Amino acid sequence: MKRTPIFTVLLLCLSILLTACGAQKEQNLLLRIGGMKDFKSSGSARTLVFDPLTRLDKDLKPIPYLVSWEADEQQKKFKLNVTKDVKFHDGTALNADIVRWNIESLGALYYCGYANYLEKVDVNDDLTLTVSFKQSYPLFPEELATIPVMPIDNMSEDYKIASFNGTGPYRLEEYVENQTTKLKRNENYWNKEKKHKITEVDWVPIADGAARVMAVTNDQVDVVGLTDGYNAFSFNLLRDLEKNDSVSMIVEPAEQFTSANSLGLNWQKGVLEDVNLRAVICYGINREPLAKNILFGIPQVAEHYIGGAYWDAPEHFVEGIGYDPEKSNEFLAKGGYKRVNGKITKDGKPIKLDFVVRAEDEQPEVGQYIKAELEKLGFECNLIILEPTQAFERQKKLEYDVTISWPWYEPVAASLPSMGLSKEYQGMGLGGLVDKKMLDYADEFYKAKNRDEAKVALQKIWKTQYDNYLAAPLYATTRVIIHNKKYDGYLLDGSYYQVDLSEIHLAK
Repeated sequence: MKRTPIFTVLLLCLSILLTACGAQKEQNLLLRIGGMKDFKSSGSARTLVFDPLTRLDKDLKPIPYLVSWEADEQQKKFKLNVTKDVKFHDGTALNADIVRWNIESLGALYYCGYANYLEKVDVNDDLTLTVSFKQSYPLFPEELATIPVMPIDNMSEDYKIASFNGTGPYRLEEYVENQTTKLKRNENYWNKEKKHKITEVDWVPIADGAARVMAVTNDQVDVVGLTDGYNAFSFNLLRDLEKNDSVSMIVEPAEQFTSANSLGLNWQKGVLEDVNLRAVICYGINREPLAKNILFGIPQVAEHYIGGAYWDAPEHFVEGIGYDPEKSNEFLAKGGYKRVNGKITKDGKPIKLDFVVRAEDEQPEVGQYIKAELEKLGFECNLIILEPTQAFERQKKLEYDVTISWPWYEPVAASLPSMGLSKEYQGMGLGGLVDKKMLDYADEFYKAKNRDEAKVALQKIWKTQYDNYLAAPLYATTRVIIHNKKYDGYLLDGSYYQVDLSEIHLAK
C-alpha cells in the first residue's frame, strides 16, 4: 500500500483549517434594523444605498468621498475629481456628467444653499468637472455631503427617488411598502477601507416608539434608534431599559446634540406677533423639572437650538434663552401687559393660547407640563393633541400659537435656507425670516472665504434669531441607540442622517 508523506497530511489539514476559518469570517451576518418610517420614506435609510459626494468628519469638516476638490483663491470655482472605479449597483460607472446632474438637480431639493449661487457646471472629461459660482462659496464641499448620488433623471415628477440604484455599501433586494425591506451587501463596493461585515440588512418599519422598544427587547430586531436622527422613544421607556440586561444603550454626548426640542412660537399670526409676549414665554418656562421628572433626567436642558460641540452653534455667539422669571416679568411690563387675579391681560382681555402637539412619543406628556407652566405664567392655554398628520396640517396653516418644534439643526449651512430664510412651516418648525436682513446675513455667510469670516455673519444671524424669541429651547434631542448584545460597533455619525454600519461586528 502506498503511504502518504506526513508533511502532505499536515498541509492538507492546514488547508482544511484555513478554509474553515475563512468560511467563518465570511459567514452571513443579518442585521435587523427597526426604523421609524418605511424604508423609501426615510432619509437615513437611503444612505445605505446611496453614497454622498463628500462626507463630514467628526468636526463636521468635509472630506473627499465620491469626489475630491480643488478651489481657486476666491473659492468661486471648484474643480471636482470623480473617484475612479465607482459603479452603481447595476454596473454603470460613475462619471463627471452624472455628478453634474446631481449637483444641478438635487441641490435645492436637499436644501443646499449653493443652489442659489450656482452659475454653471462644465464637464471637462469623464472624471473631472468645474463648478462655477456667481460669488465666493467656500461651503460648497460641506453641502455636497447631503447629496445622495444617483443616476441621471432618477427623480420622479413628485420629487421622489425613482430607482434605488446607488453606489453605496448595500443593494436593495426586496421592497414592499410599509413591510420589511431586504438589502444585501454590495460585494463590489468601491471603498475598500469600509469593509462591512454585515452581509444582509432587514429594515423593519415600526411607527410607534413603544413598539420599537418592545421589538428590540423581544429580539424581533437587533437595533432601534440607529437611523432616526434624534431620540424617538418615550423617556420612561428608556428609564426602564436601564434595568434590562438583554439590551444596551448608547447615548449621544451631551454637547453633541444636533437640534433641540423647542417651544415653537407663531410669530406671524395671533397674539404672539408681539415679541414681548414671546419673550415672556421663553424666559418663563422652567425646564429643569421637565427634564428631571417628565423625561427622567436623560436629555439635558437646552438654552440653545444646537449643542456647543459645533463651531457654528449659537452658543459661541449669543447668550442662551433659559429660565429667568425676572426677565419674563420685565418683558411682560414692557409689552403693556398686566396680571389680574393671576391672569395675563391686555386692555382688560385675557391672553389665550392654542397649543398644538402631536400624539406621539413624549409630546403629550411634555405638552401637559408646558400647559401647566403657561398657566402658571397667567396664560389661558388650550392643549390640542392631534395625530401627526392632523397636527402638521394645522401647523402648515399656522393655526396655532404654540407647538413643539426643532427650529434649527446641524450643520447650519443646511438648515439656514428653511429655518432662517423662509416664513413657511417646514417639517422641523416655522421658518425664521423675521427680518429681511437675514437674507443679507445669509449671503455674507455663504460667501465667506473661511470660518473666521463666516463667524462674523453667524453673529448677526444668531443675534437676529435670538433677539426675536422665535422659539424657546427646551431640551436636547439626544440621540439614543438601543441594541441587543449580538453585535457591537454601532456609530452615531456626525452627519444628521448618515448611517454607517462599517464598524458593526459580532460581539465577543
